[in-house]
Amino acid sequence: MSRMKWALGVSLCVNLFLIGGGISAAIVIHHQMRDFKHSPVAFDHQGLGHNLSPESWARIKTVMKTAALSGEDEMNKAHALRVQAAQLAAQDPYDATKIVGLADQARSYEGLARSKIETAMIENMAALPATERSTIAGFMLKPGLRYRRMIGKDAALPGDPPMDSSSEASR
Repeated sequence: MSRMKWALGVSLCVNLFLIGGGISAAIVIHHQMRDFKHSPVAFDHQGLGHNLSPESWARIKTVMKTAALSGEDEMNKAHALRVQAAQLAAQDPYDATKIVGLADQARSYEGLARSKIETAMIENMAALPATERSTIAGFMLKPGLRYRRMIGKDAALPGDPPMDSSSEASR
């Protein structure tokens, strides 16, 4: 009987340990996913897909994916140039001119890849209703989106609609 009590006690301890680990893992994963959802990199972070019909959203995602895959070579070249620039930055003597040149080339390749996506989106928006085209254009053609985030939320450009408290809360 005492062996049975020991076995039950050990089983209880192991189960409590596993349950605690599972809860901890769930909390960490939830925290990481919350950060990902608010990342400026995530395309649908402002709910763009929620403002489109399911058919239009599926079409837009397909167009974006196809265009992004067509720009993969350019993005790979840009990545290689940035790796090379980072390696040069770690060497002595420091050659800022060469590093800037590599960064400029990388930005050029990234711009080519992005322009493929933007061009494909613009060309394929003709099949969408005007309200959905407006939604996509308002998101996609907004100038300096990432730069504005770096300098602060209240950095509005001329012609931007005034921001209300609900749009600031979604950022």
